[in-house]
Amino acid sequence: MRLFVYGTLAFDSHHPMARRLRRRGRCLGPARMPGRLYRAGWYPLAVHDPDAETRVTGELWEIPEDPRLLAELDRYEGCGPGQKGGEFARRQVQVETRLGPVSAWAWVARREPRGLPRIRSGRFR
Repeated sequence: MRLFVYGTLAFDSHHPMARRLRRRGRCLGPARMPGRLYRAGWYPLAVHDPDAETRVTGELWEIPEDPRLLAELDRYEGCGPGQKGGEFARRQVQVETRLGPVSAWAWVARREPRGLPRIRSGRFR
């Protein structure tokens, strides 16, 4: 199963969930998703927009087909069972890689954020 991450789950993050992802998954390299990136305090919030001219920069990961791991990541992102109405939703997106377009899961904004500063570079770190 492939994931696109762009913030606190990235390879160089010190967050405990990023360490868990490094233990269980494999980083396949840099990737970009069409959309916009915002700063929501200590973490980023990406809007997936297939028609956008701008890109969100992140990483493509491969993880095992383990429903428990995916459920744990969903809970971390605030979109697990019983966490309706949070900022994030897990969706399939097309990301650009060195080898071409790839479909991956990503945690993206449920709606366009209001009042958050935009990260114009598209890169959180």
